[in-house]
Amino acid sequence: MTFPIARLWLVGLALVPLAARAQAPAATFPEDHRKLTRTISYDEMSAFLASVNGKGPITVSVEGTTTKGRSVYLVHATRGGSPAFRILFYAQQHGDEPAGKVALLYMIRDIAAKPELLPADVDLWIMPMMNPDGGEAGTRRNGAGADLNRD
Repeated sequence: MTFPIARLWLVGLALVPLAARAQAPAATFPEDHRKLTRTISYDEMSAFLASVNGKGPITVSVEGTTTKGRSVYLVHATRGGSPAFRILFYAQQHGDEPAGKVALLYMIRDIAAKPELLPADVDLWIMPMMNPDGGEAGTRRNGAGADLNRD
């Protein structure tokens, strides 16, 4: 009778690392940005933002929905109080220009992990992907055919 119990205990023990991994942030991009060999997709970004929401000074909200049904995310990072500076970063208004989005996602990751990186007097707002439809299609224009900084 002790053999089946011991086996169950060993199976449970083997699953502990998997449970710990499931609770870790869903960063699907490499720790070191120089090892990134492709852009970060909308789905990967969405999963990552969900994983950092509520961590440290990070709050993630949905500010709108595209014509193709994708969420447009806004990340807010603040350490509270009355900040002297309010800063807005936005990226990938052209879907075929992903570098800014990638840089902002790495910045969000770093601030979520080490809140002290965010100065106490800064209220930071980040929209990492203004044009998710264009980003997924690899085109400058959004799902409605508009160039977001010209039309």
